[in-house]
Amino acid sequence: GENINSYLFSIYDNGISQIAKMDLDIFEITKISDGSSDERLPMCSEADDWIYFSSKKGDTFDIYRMKVDGSNVEPIIVEDDFDVTTFSINQSGTCIVASKYNDQQSSIIVWDVLRQKILYQLDTTDMGRGLFPSFSSEKKYILFTDGIPDNSATPRNLFIMNFDCTNLTQITNFENMICARPIAW
Repeated sequence: GENINSYLFSIYDNGISQIAKMDLDIFEITKISDGSSDERLPMCSEADDWIYFSSKKGDTFDIYRMKVDGSNVEPIIVEDDFDVTTFSINQSGTCIVASKYNDQQSSIIVWDVLRQKILYQLDTTDMGRGLFPSFSSEKKYILFTDGIPDNSATPRNLFIMNFDCTNLTQITNFENMICARPIAW
């Protein structure tokens, strides 16, 4: 995609999370979200000039994208009854793996960006919540943690599964430690 030679990050301004970028040539910080809603966890696609992010525009967090200058904001994954917060996008920019949850249910979904639909889904309700999913570079595997957001008293473990949400394997067995974010290959 377009090389923006910038570092993307969330910045809190007036109690709300916004997306900003730091130009690595001149070390200048510019807010690129409009401040109208809570926006966080920005991620660039390597295949195009979109920035993907999680935003709370209504009652739940959903996944949106915008151009690198902050224009053309559009919804990608909107679930009225679920928060869709932690996610990653594959290198080609065609699929997103995301955690989807509410107080009763939780799952990891693999979302087709072009067709706007769920390709695969793993129910993670029995493990708390599936959080911080990440694709391997060759898009063969997904890595994620279990747990409950904002609860550091509950151990979080690391899991791996195939891209199609099969062959789930727990790869750590923490009893008093937390596998924290971000997860990267």
